Amino acid sequence: MGKLSNCLQMLLLLKSRGKMQISELAEELEVNERSIRSYKSELEKAEIYIESTTGLYGGYYLSKDAFFPILNLTEMEMTAMLRGLEFLKANKGFLHQADLKKAMEKVIAQSKLENLDFQNHMIQKSTPNIDTKEYKKIYLLLDEGIQEKKKIKMHYIPLSNKGRERVLHPYELFLYQGFWYVVGFCEHRGEIRSFKLNRISRIDLLDESFGIQKGFILENHVGKNTIYKVNEVFIRLKIQPPMSTIISEYIWCEDQNIYPAEEEGVIFEGTFPLSPETRTWVLSMGSQVEIIEPMELKKQIREEIEKMWEKY
Repeated sequence: MGKLSNCLQMLLLLKSRGKMQISELAEELEVNERSIRSYKSELEKAEIYIESTTGLYGGYYLSKDAFFPILNLTEMEMTAMLRGLEFLKANKGFLHQADLKKAMEKVIAQSKLENLDFQNHMIQKSTPNIDTKEYKKIYLLLDEGIQEKKKIKMHYIPLSNKGRERVLHPYELFLYQGFWYVVGFCEHRGEIRSFKLNRISRIDLLDESFGIQKGFILENHVGKNTIYKVNEVFIRLKIQPPMSTIISEYIWCEDQNIYPAEEEGVIFEGTFPLSPETRTWVLSMGSQVEIIEPMELKKQIREEIEKMWEKY
């Protein structure tokens, strides 16, 4: 289960069973005892306090007058949670859908609200094409490596070649455009790199421990609007209707600027990585886009079009 699901489940267990030992909670939630202490700490940050006693028969428990916020949710708050669940269900990249749904059903059962709409109103244009079972297995193994500070051996297949074995010191997992990535120190490259989970074909947790590089901050290695902060370029495009209207309806990058062109359409400006994803995005606009700068992107697009032309 995810941390949110486990925190909620831990509260429900203590409410229904009374005092429980940390080992009992860990067994019920299928986690280690350190995680149980972490859940208690997270709940206390939200001002939900769990009492504890020591000794042979010690454990965690909720006092009779403990504030239990699940029972005090308003209809608007509950509806917001349901809509959030619908949003996550529309994306296969969220790997705890089933666990969260169970937790939500328990929340609804414990609440005083009835007849809430649980229909799915979200329409997803596209979802990651992944084997969810295998994907989640890779995710959980990486998460274990992160928690236990254990090295990971994996076979990774990048876009540029057939792939190779790598030993990774996993630091963090993050979600970007529906896909999970892991960032950590790659022994093969000798530097901190990011890897897309669905491109990992084999993975093993090693017994070797590692330490996180001093001063590591995730934001320094993962751009706010792109996966890699390296090889970023400033792009200026002239986009004609109707594509100009479609492009203007979205935020594509943090520093984007869109303003009317002299004749018709818009001028789009923003910083992007010089990557296959960016080229694909520009090509998707077809003849309705003109690349003003940079010249390197224009050259790459021209070469791609020439390769396509040779096949037709």
